[in-house]
Amino acid sequence: MARSNVNIFNGTYRSLCWDEENRLMSVTDFEDGGNFSTASAYVYNAGGERVWKFAGQIERMSLNGDLYVDVAQMSSRTLYANPYLVATDQQYTKHYFIETERIASKIGGGFGMVDNPVDQYFAIAPLEGSLEDHSDNLQQHIINSFSCSANVELGAEIILRGIEDFADLDDAEEELYFTHSDHLGSSSFITDASGEAVQHLQYLPFGVPKAFGIVSQTSSSWQSRYTFSGKEKDVETGYSYFGARYYDSDISVWLSVDPMADKYPSTSSYMYVLGKPLLLIDPKGADTAFADKQARKDFNDAHNEVNNRINSVKNNISETEKKLSSNNLKKRDARKLNKDLEYSKNQLNDLNKLKSDFDEIITNDATFRYTSNTSELSALEDGAVLQSSNIFRNSDGSLSNSSIINIAIRPGELSVYIHENRHCNQIISGDVKKFPLLTLELEAFSYQSIFNPQHIVNWRQRVHNSYYGEDMGGKMPLIPLEKAIKVVYKIK
Repeated sequence: MARSNVNIFNGTYRSLCWDEENRLMSVTDFEDGGNFSTASAYVYNAGGERVWKFAGQIERMSLNGDLYVDVAQMSSRTLYANPYLVATDQQYTKHYFIETERIASKIGGGFGMVDNPVDQYFAIAPLEGSLEDHSDNLQQHIINSFSCSANVELGAEIILRGIEDFADLDDAEEELYFTHSDHLGSSSFITDASGEAVQHLQYLPFGVPKAFGIVSQTSSSWQSRYTFSGKEKDVETGYSYFGARYYDSDISVWLSVDPMADKYPSTSSYMYVLGKPLLLIDPKGADTAFADKQARKDFNDAHNEVNNRINSVKNNISETEKKLSSNNLKKRDARKLNKDLEYSKNQLNDLNKLKSDFDEIITNDATFRYTSNTSELSALEDGAVLQSSNIFRNSDGSLSNSSIINIAIRPGELSVYIHENRHCNQIISGDVKKFPLLTLELEAFSYQSIFNPQHIVNWRQRVHNSYYGEDMGGKMPLIPLEKAIKVVYKIK
């Protein structure tokens, strides 16, 4: 394990311990003078997700009046059974999501109507060893975590006793709270089942807490733990747990290195969302994404569709090559298979061009911000418009991470992301200054046609009808793509 110490305030400092997977294992606070104050420890599953949190005060106990032992009394225990159920010794909470967004939390009323989850008869046996062995291993794991950050004894059972109480309860579940998030996913208002607001939160851009300006109002004893960016903020440390790592909003930095640091070589691996908290989010603490939910979904859907098509074509190529290797293949069949193989390879080459554009957008230091704002779009435009751009270049000609390009796209227009990705890459490469607008648009439309050729035909038809009118439109052949571009973009 690795240990680091940080100053908190007024002589108080904090010791943090990390394991070989760069996961935070324990935190111990020391008061002025070196006396222990509070401690917390964390346990993760094989996938790196947090499953246990222990926290409490460190008490000094006297033995025979002259020997002192510091004991961490882990009075606060939290079990994360899964994203949908979180339990403490006092209560358990059920969470409801739409995709990855938490929309509601309900205080559980017990398991009285189901088989007792802690009854020995119904207990699930571990694959290896006994439950007692696993309990001992868990306790030793916590002790090891604390031994790194502080020399203390563990003074708590590593078990959630409240589960036994929940098993016998069958109360009505009346405490239901709805989360109303802002465009970044941060909890803004919390309302109860009647629609009354019970909690209101406002943040500065990097999620700065109350002591530095956050607005936090509540009219209920229940408060959501899921605040900035919709992530749980640990009350014992003030850190927000994102999944891949922890975020300290007091100083607006991550506590550990970005797992995707190699994608952003010119940016600090501790910087939150590339320093652009109003434009970007980081859903897991591992990589940035568009703040606009619809644009984020459409961009990811288009990206996944391209990758799926590439995998499908690769499989077709593999199967075709396997057939061509047969010794009993007739010449006529071989000619057909070779023709199919050539077609598939050309198709793969085209799809790889689309993938390359996605990869460049994702990994580039500049911010390419897609939104689903359609207020500036006309009926003739191909579903997108460049709203604004600030382009800055480094000494080597590459795009600076200070550059921001804002593009609005109609919701659901997946092929338009292919088109706009090409324009973004024309900006990155500098082609936007080397070639006329017509050439740039023809290239973007050709890329878009690889993804969805029918979209281009439909767009040409709209331009055709507008340009020739209803009377003449039906008598004229469909307007050529080049002429349609000239009409829409007013190119002479």
